[in-house]
Amino acid sequence: MEKLHLKCPSCHDGEICVRRPFINGYIVIMIGCSRYPYCSFATKQLVLNVTCRFCGSRLVLSSEDILRCT
Repeated sequence: MEKLHLKCPSCHDGEICVRRPFINGYIVIMIGCSRYPYCSFATKQLVLNVTCRFCGSRLVLSSEDILRCT
């Protein structure tokens, strides 16, 4: 579990984490709250408060573990 040092937008107590559990022999990337199962926040994309140095738009972390511009 990797913590991204961002507060959870749902419960405001936990931190956003990236988990990579094995499900049916595959690695699945999950972005969600560190307080799971008490907080059920989960998403496939997370908009970061970081701007792209090339175009100036905000970056998005997708569940494929890829950073993209919005």
